Amino acid sequence: MANRRIFFGAGSDAGIADDWTITAVHSPPAAQSDHDRILESIAPEDWLRCWSALDDRARLVIDETRTLICADKRGRTVLKPGGGLRLRDSRVEPANADDLPAFEELIESRTGLESLGLKGSHGGHLIVQASKICERQGKTLIGLAIRIVGRGFSPRWADLKQAFHLTKAENQVVRSLLAGLSAEQIAEAHGLSLDTIRTHIRHAYDKLNVSSRDQMWHRLAPYRLN
Repeated sequence: MANRRIFFGAGSDAGIADDWTITAVHSPPAAQSDHDRILESIAPEDWLRCWSALDDRARLVIDETRTLICADKRGRTVLKPGGGLRLRDSRVEPANADDLPAFEELIESRTGLESLGLKGSHGGHLIVQASKICERQGKTLIGLAIRIVGRGFSPRWADLKQAFHLTKAENQVVRSLLAGLSAEQIAEAHGLSLDTIRTHIRHAYDKLNVSSRDQMWHRLAPYRLN
């Protein structure tokens, strides 16, 4: 596979091209597992394209030195001014320099289990996770999955109606509760009496096998998709 170099603008805040970006790696090949040999035959931007199709998180591929290998469209957004991350000398780092030690610790662990909250744009945050992808030509490649949360964030849920055999009305009430609305607000929004909404809540709780909103949140947390 021919290597292509990423182009960076002058200065510490480099620009990101609109197309896929990849930096050349020139290191002697290391001992490889079957997993690494398979990935060796696939261009990193192709892994990223498939990985990005899984959900709406921003994604970057870097190496162990934090050098950017490639970024998807959402990933390029978080690297722009105000996005929460930036490029300095081709390396990814938090826009807030005080967060760099914690970011480096996350990259070092790269288990995919830990997460780091960084300040994002418009009062929001970036929730960053790092996972090792493979060893490639002497480099450890690491995937960053970044959830952008803030005022405009809207959680997505699995089909609770089908999973718990809720009626249409019960499903609407449960989703309204998950959105933070009170019974009174739900009644007003749907033009129904408070007693009717409370009846739907009681029936939904019975089907979910819970008795409070806190228990409902705990019960349904695994059904959240983003």
